[in-house]
Amino acid sequence: MIILSVVVLFFSFVMIKDHLNDKRIVERATVIGEKYFMDNYGVSVKFIDSQVMAAYVTTRVVLYGYIVGKEEDQVYISIDYRNYEVKDTGVPVDLEKKK
Repeated sequence: MIILSVVVLFFSFVMIKDHLNDKRIVERATVIGEKYFMDNYGVSVKFIDSQVMAAYVTTRVVLYGYIVGKEEDQVYISIDYRNYEVKDTGVPVDLEKKK
């Protein structure tokens, strides 16, 4: 019974630690993503969902959201959470990149 309790506590700690780490990754990526869309497209975005990929799959976080004032215009951004480089974006077809 004691061994089972120790195992449960260990996995609970690991899950909490991973959740806190994911939260930090998303917070940092959100700032970078908002700046990226403003600098490159001249739009403000609101991120409403995120997905932090497991490092054994890929070291990316994907943020999903929309253009502020145009909730129907969905966007996403994929950022490598090792170096916080933008790897990919998805924007509406009519949104042009600033020159």
